[in-house]
Amino acid sequence: MNILITFSFFFCTMLGATLFFKGKYREQAIYVSVPLLFLAFNLSLSSGVYRIVGENLKNYINTATLVIIALCLILFNRNSLKISWEYIYFIPLFAQCIYFYCFTSDIYNLPNFIRQTLNYFSIYLCFVIGKSIKKVSLEAFFNSFNVLAIFNGVLGIAQMITKKTLLIGNFNSSILYTEGVVNGNRAVGIAGSNNSAGNLAALLFVIIIFNLVWHKSWYSFIALVLNVVFAILTQTRIGLLAIAITFLIIFIDYKPKTRNGSLIKQILFSMLAILGVIVLIVLGDKIINILFTSRGNTAGERFIQYGIAWRTAIENHPLMGIGPGQWRSFLYGFYQLADIPIHSQYLNFFVENGVFIFILNIIFNFGILLSCIKKLNRFINLPGRRNLRLFVYTFFMANLIVSNFNPNQIYTLNNIIYYLVIFVTEAYINNTNLRLLEEENMNEHPTNY
Repeated sequence: MNILITFSFFFCTMLGATLFFKGKYREQAIYVSVPLLFLAFNLSLSSGVYRIVGENLKNYINTATLVIIALCLILFNRNSLKISWEYIYFIPLFAQCIYFYCFTSDIYNLPNFIRQTLNYFSIYLCFVIGKSIKKVSLEAFFNSFNVLAIFNGVLGIAQMITKKTLLIGNFNSSILYTEGVVNGNRAVGIAGSNNSAGNLAALLFVIIIFNLVWHKSWYSFIALVLNVVFAILTQTRIGLLAIAITFLIIFIDYKPKTRNGSLIKQILFSMLAILGVIVLIVLGDKIINILFTSRGNTAGERFIQYGIAWRTAIENHPLMGIGPGQWRSFLYGFYQLADIPIHSQYLNFFVENGVFIFILNIIFNFGILLSCIKKLNRFINLPGRRNLRLFVYTFFMANLIVSNFNPNQIYTLNNIIYYLVIFVTEAYINNTNLRLLEEENMNEHPTNY
């Protein structure tokens, strides 16, 4: 009943956007869907509790998935299920999930199997949404993430003040991090965990900084500042690294249109370099203590985990893997080793889904990037083409970095945001290209129109 009520709220809210906002086209539901992700929390699918590897787990669905289901239903049209090259990934992936569930006895951890399968399903729905879009304002879509970032940043600050998560269904839980050498508080935002929050901050950073580049509004600047503060409060090293790398790429590549703009860029670069040196001199020891000394050698432990995954799972189950969501149960059941989720989304595909799905996953992800870039390169007169191409590169890179050093495969919200943005962006490129083609044909053959 709670799932039905929550879904109905999301559906009616987005449907109302298509009926009452100026323009009244269905794609306006997309702009409302992003702020609704702020309400992401888990809803139980059943009352049963499973005791697995020392944890009490329940079957649940994240409400972010309900948002995407509702959005997909609103936008669904005859183009939604048109077969394209991406199905060489989705069909084998879902066929394998059905095979493991129906025809094997290898599913020892049903809650994590459902969790992982629902994440795959959510990614597929983001793809269907992209196929369904006929008209979309990329500016309005990206600006909706400013709202999400501001809410999330304020929430992160409130969490650090209260030392509580303040999340729906988990309001009074502590944000104390106890897995390092020294315990400390780390913000979790709407993502629900500190590493997931760091990944989310890296994705939001790329979107918001392009909002700022394109429109230079105080609204985007406030969202950017709050998001950076939030990223620092999560203390997620790989998220901060992704932010630093993508910012450096964007800053170096950004070409001002005027001589004064170039001068400002050089001055700003010099000021940032000086500020960085001052921060390292004054706060260097404290930063090292917080991010490294107090946390321990978790990076080294991840490479140890990768080696264990290769020897125990990949070498013994190279073709089909051990089953979606089964890593911890597999390792404990067969080797009596208690471990955390694999801290690499790509490696996790290899371990749990086998070599063929692993290869198809790489083809799928890099194929989306190449498809966007190819279409952007085709039309040199596409509005904002250069900045849009840089955005696609950096957004892909940010996700690639954070997803391969944190267990991004279980972060529902992050997967939905990444794939929704990338597929909506691709849809915008497709629709704009079609419009430009029509305009070219009208100019070349005006008598036909």
